[in-house]
Amino acid sequence: MSLQFLMLKRLKHGQVSQCGTRTEHALFEASHMLSSGTIPNGYLLVQMVRASANLGWDFCGLQLHTYILRSGFRSNVFVSTALINFYVRISSLSNAHKVFDEIPQPSVVSWNSLISGYAHSGKYSKALSLFLQLERSGVSADSYSLTAALGACGQLGFLQLGKSVHSKTVKLGLQDSTVVLNCLIVMYGKCGSLQEAILVFNNMIERDTISWNSVIAASARNGSLEQAFSFLQQMDDPDIISYNELINGFSRFGDIEDAIKLLLSMPNPNSSSWNSIITGYVNRGRAREALDFFCKMQMENVEMDQFTFSSILSGVAGISALTWGMLIHCCTIKYGLATSVVVGSALIDMYSKCGKMKRERDVKPDEITFLNVISACSHNQIPFESALQYFESMIEEYGIEPTLEHCCSMIRLMGQRGEVWRAEKLIFQLGFGACGSVWRALVGACGDCRDLMVAKYDAAKVIQLAGDDEYVYVKMSNLYAHYAKWEDVRVVRMKVKGMRKEAGYSWIETENVISNSEYR
Repeated sequence: MSLQFLMLKRLKHGQVSQCGTRTEHALFEASHMLSSGTIPNGYLLVQMVRASANLGWDFCGLQLHTYILRSGFRSNVFVSTALINFYVRISSLSNAHKVFDEIPQPSVVSWNSLISGYAHSGKYSKALSLFLQLERSGVSADSYSLTAALGACGQLGFLQLGKSVHSKTVKLGLQDSTVVLNCLIVMYGKCGSLQEAILVFNNMIERDTISWNSVIAASARNGSLEQAFSFLQQMDDPDIISYNELINGFSRFGDIEDAIKLLLSMPNPNSSSWNSIITGYVNRGRAREALDFFCKMQMENVEMDQFTFSSILSGVAGISALTWGMLIHCCTIKYGLATSVVVGSALIDMYSKCGKMKRERDVKPDEITFLNVISACSHNQIPFESALQYFESMIEEYGIEPTLEHCCSMIRLMGQRGEVWRAEKLIFQLGFGACGSVWRALVGACGDCRDLMVAKYDAAKVIQLAGDDEYVYVKMSNLYAHYAKWEDVRVVRMKVKGMRKEAGYSWIETENVISNSEYR
């Protein structure tokens, strides 16, 4: 029995041992084998890359990629597809795409790996762009390709493209596949084509629970509540998803009292069941009733999640009920959710709308949270020194490195307060002096406070770093006009007219999927 065969067996059938998993040990041994000069076959490399992805050993996967490039396995479609899946797992889609581009003849599995990677990352347009490239490549799509494309169509509301994919399923003989048909129901439902969704459902030969839940969701989300309730009643064994979809539908489009009745009649409602009703009250401007329902949820000892608190805090913010907000803040700490970004952002929003931007050390904000804080300071006329304290706290207390977006947000805030000289100093302090975008933001800030002197210097910096900029010229033209410097206005406007129009792009595929047609 060869050493490679033993490695393969251990990697494929890894089990837990007292000292870790056999997969971990097998991967270590296989890596040692490579470093000793043993030349592996492609199948062993595939299993090693898969094991690295499954174990979350990014360092090992990256080292294997380097070895694969050196040893000439780059053209092996199986090895490269395993690498694509590895990079998708670690959320490095750019590297996954690079690996894909280097495959001489990618298989349908290679295409599917990249398409699903983009779809799962929320980059639905890119996923559809790849799907259309697959269609032109000569490689035949399969059910996995089609379900990924249908999911992206549904998320983007691309009904016509979704119908084209539906036709493709028939051509490939997949019209009776339960999995594909379930995806079609979801796609039609999300695109607002309820009758098409119901038609697909009615024509199904075999239906599973997902089929029923999909058609209930399609009906409820499109406001056809009686239809959704009818499907629920026809189900042999509705599950919690079945009920929750209908509760959400009643909360959004129907009578919330009906949603509550359904919740009380269903077996084992969960936090999502209750959250839908709280959100329904909040969205209808009935925050007081949302608070009553929130209290009832507590008394019933229903487990609350970050979405429970995010929703109720939104309601509290709407009525500026600071005391309630502080009590709910205490609840988030009790539940261990105050460090959640979702809850943290909701707390900041609530305090800002209640007129009390409070620094809460129990909330562990991230860089996005602080962007929201700076924005809240801007919209709520919070004193500039307070806003500056939050910004300094982000750096000194939370150790968050300021980004370009933080710098531009602070510059805009300083412009509103007439502090453009301090904004200029901040740019250099943060090390963004060579970035044209911050000087561009400062030109805008000067426009807000009508500071022509600083604006002249900033505009020159933008042009020096990034070339002619129409936004800057327009801002300068407006400033010169404000001070009645009409000759300067004329000169600047002539520059705008003389600027070469940048190349644009037109959408050439169905439903704005691909944008690679250049025009001028």
